[in-house]
Amino acid sequence: MKIILQEVDIKTSDGEYLNGNLYLPVQSDKVPVIIMRTPYGKHNINTVFDPYIIVKKGFALLVQNVRGRYESTGIFLPFENEKEDGKTTVEWVKEQNWSNGHIYSLGVSYEGFTAMMMGGEEGVVAISPIMSSGNIRRDWFYENHCLKQAFVQSWSHSFAFTDEEHMLQPSVIDYIQFLSNDIAKLYKRKLTDFPVNNNLPYYKHWINENDDKYWNYIDKKTNARYWDASGYYVSGWYDIFCEGTIKEFLLAVNRSSKPQKLVIGPWSHTEIFKATVGDVDYGIYNFEKYSSTDILDWFSKIEKGEDVVSEIKLFIMGKNKWYSLHKQPTVIERNMFLAIYTNSLGDKERRLQWEESKNNEDEFTYKGNDLVPTCGGRCIDAIPKGLGGPKNQELIENREDVLVYTSERLTKELCVIGKIKIQLVCESTLEQMDYAIKIVDVDQDNCPINILDSVLRIKQNANKKGSYELTIGTIAYSFLAGHRVRCEISSSNFPRINVQEEMINRQAMNKIYCGDIKASFIKLPEVEI
Repeated sequence: MKIILQEVDIKTSDGEYLNGNLYLPVQSDKVPVIIMRTPYGKHNINTVFDPYIIVKKGFALLVQNVRGRYESTGIFLPFENEKEDGKTTVEWVKEQNWSNGHIYSLGVSYEGFTAMMMGGEEGVVAISPIMSSGNIRRDWFYENHCLKQAFVQSWSHSFAFTDEEHMLQPSVIDYIQFLSNDIAKLYKRKLTDFPVNNNLPYYKHWINENDDKYWNYIDKKTNARYWDASGYYVSGWYDIFCEGTIKEFLLAVNRSSKPQKLVIGPWSHTEIFKATVGDVDYGIYNFEKYSSTDILDWFSKIEKGEDVVSEIKLFIMGKNKWYSLHKQPTVIERNMFLAIYTNSLGDKERRLQWEESKNNEDEFTYKGNDLVPTCGGRCIDAIPKGLGGPKNQELIENREDVLVYTSERLTKELCVIGKIKIQLVCESTLEQMDYAIKIVDVDQDNCPINILDSVLRIKQNANKKGSYELTIGTIAYSFLAGHRVRCEISSSNFPRINVQEEMINRQAMNKIYCGDIKASFIKLPEVEI
């Protein structure tokens, strides 16, 4: 099949030009159009979507550089102009003689955000935001009020290399490259000392969660999430935007009368639609159905007037099978209590158990000059020694500043779908403290693989005993019979999550309380399927 490739420039209302590549089928009929708007270069799309396949399925495709990126003119200010520029692009496409006026938008990560920004425009029939979210402060940059430091800094300094308007001086670029070779030096600096702080005007806002003036402005500029278009939402259990994607899907279900679809696989942000993620091979046969092609087929059915239905497809890790969630499953919240015992040799044994234990205390030392390194999880490739996703946790668990609580081997499968939470009773010698929580599956060979993690941030009175609840995150996972459930507790997960400035280079003794009314426990949403 032959394709016509054209370069197009679309003029905005303020006189800038949005440059893109237009892929057209060689035919006289008017066709529906898929729009992808990207900050990463109009040629950089083949990793997920193939223009040839898109056109072969009967669509025209416009891949456009967002304002201020590559051949598009203007200044790139992330998130700020995508709603208005998306509207301009949709209007231009509808007026072309090769367009039938039916618009579809899709994309991964930031491209998924731009797809959502077009969702409310007249003529947009369906969207597919992949691994993305429309809530910038809550879902892009912060998690439980903690900054996603590795993501924020790696993403922003990548723009400092390629954004001509805010390009760093060669000497500064060389310095950042030098720091990048030593992750400890790159990320242990105070957030305001990071080199791009002096070049990128938006970085200083991103690292300040309480900059309400900026965040309210961004909310206003991106308030385009109230549409009636159909949506095909995709994420991965190890994706940095997993929680945000789920929230966007639920918003769409509540606001739209059109079908909405959610697919969540075991993927990380950089390993989408793959069978092997991190250290785990989930089986190639599990991924023949859900891919970029399935999204295009869904668009095609809508365009042809065929029935599509709202549905949720979840990949249950551990069991390694897809599950269709037709209705909310019956959830039994089960508590596994942290317990500590002293054996006959005087050594401590830390356990996870279904019943409460006697009153007891556990403790570990936090060292601000020796942070617990990130090992897998919901992160991107800024993390040293490999990507995010499921990783063997042995090196982490061998540290003295990581408490490891482990259950007995399960006699039957334990399937959890929903939000895992922890109730933590703790106390520190510092007034401010973080508690990094990680849920781990230990298989028959004693290999510990991370399932889910997050950080509890206490900004005041951490030096007084208190009880705190943390939602670690949403998951679909089956702990198989013969496996063990494990919970790791430390005070850092770096550089995935930043460390409070008051904790940098300081030391503290942290206590965890177990038993009776002081119980610390994890809450598991068990289901039977």
